[in-house]
Amino acid sequence: MQVIQGLVVLLGAGVSVLASLIKDVRVRSVRRADELEIAAKALADHYAALETFVTDPASPAILSKFLLDFSDAIEHDDTSYDMADRLCADDRPRQLSERTLTLCRRLDEIRLSRHDLVNCFDLVLGSGITAMFLRSDRTASMFEQASMRFTSNPGREILFAAKTIGFGVSAADVFEPSAMADAFA
Repeated sequence: MQVIQGLVVLLGAGVSVLASLIKDVRVRSVRRADELEIAAKALADHYAALETFVTDPASPAILSKFLLDFSDAIEHDDTSYDMADRLCADDRPRQLSERTLTLCRRLDEIRLSRHDLVNCFDLVLGSGITAMFLRSDRTASMFEQASMRFTSNPGREILFAAKTIGFGVSAADVFEPSAMADAFA
């Protein structure tokens, strides 16, 4: 009789563990579906804003090329994972490249006359970064940490994009609090 009671207890524990595992898989599946839905919307926003920016005659060619290069770079899973990994690391800042500063200056030049283009530029980067992180299981888990860094350091999207396409910016530049202060003042 004790053997049967022991088996019943063991079976009850097994069923409890199995129910917990099923619930966990369900929760993760729902969360992943939500992430993929957000990624799809972000990607649609990314391409719409990209088309708007690059087809506007007032868009500086250097910024249009930058956005097109960034858009190409984030399509690759390896690039996405490498950048997500670097962004979540605690690197120390370095000096910004002259090429990146030139991009920032060009963006500042259109800021006063065409604020709509600056908003469009920001949307291309922000939605592209969101889609890049959330479309892959490997990077989706890093999104919250990177999002916290972006929201605590506004204006970092351009630096992230520059690093993504190899403009000589370290991942740490993206999160150095004073790196963009002059460029975006």
